Amino acid sequence: MGCDQAPEQALLTTPCPTLPPPPDYPAAHSMDTAWFCVDGDGHVARFESGESGPVPDYSGALSDNVDLMPTLQARGLGVTTFDDPGREDFDPSGDPLANDPNSWWDYLYEMPGVLGLYEYGYDGWGSDVLKPYRRISSPQKPLHVDELPPDLAAQLRRGTLYDVSFAKGDPVQFAKEFGVQAWSMPIAYVDGKTVRPMPGAAQDYANLYAQLEVSDAFEAGLEYEQPTVEPNKKPIGPGEQGAVRKGSSSALIWWAGAGGTVVLGLIWWFSQR
Repeated sequence: MGCDQAPEQALLTTPCPTLPPPPDYPAAHSMDTAWFCVDGDGHVARFESGESGPVPDYSGALSDNVDLMPTLQARGLGVTTFDDPGREDFDPSGDPLANDPNSWWDYLYEMPGVLGLYEYGYDGWGSDVLKPYRRISSPQKPLHVDELPPDLAAQLRRGTLYDVSFAKGDPVQFAKEFGVQAWSMPIAYVDGKTVRPMPGAAQDYANLYAQLEVSDAFEAGLEYEQPTVEPNKKPIGPGEQGAVRKGSSSALIWWAGAGGTVVLGLIWWFSQR
């Protein structure tokens, strides 16, 4: 009785050795995922991708909440301040969750600021141009990476965002810092106020630039880096798509009319026999 058994027999006995499962990243809805990074000041932030946000392509980003939680529970709770002026500060002292540290997982996902973490999110849905992550909220008592267990702190420090300060609300562009992985890979990214091509996307960027130029669709407030190659696709100008559709409709009407004439002619021919 072992690994040479028939499948239906093996199911009834001890499973055969298998390869370890792939890493499991915490996910919410659809392709959402979350991870933690440290900035140049040593502060820690929780990043939420949303459904279309890119994920940094480096080994320093921590995605294991289990190792982080004991430190957060030992520090206690604080107040969360939101960047949106329409949202009031959140004080957890009157929240039922505050009386049960085992329920603080909800804070980690919904209100990380009360646990000492900055919170960043992504809002560049459905675009060929990758926007930066922006700060959503700040903690009253920021967690410093040195408060974490040494092995955990070392993992986070491998990918430190040295030029970023979470406390100042600096945007975070992972494409510039480390490279990214995404459900649909973008063609360009926003670096400060400049749009630049993604590495290896010079041709696609040239086509995108030409299309934006023809349709006058450059985003206000941003400067676009000049392409280094010529576009290899003709951009569609204003009204050209409509003209194509109109021409196609006219051809369809002509064929329908011609077909109807032939049918009527056959009916007349048979009626005369």
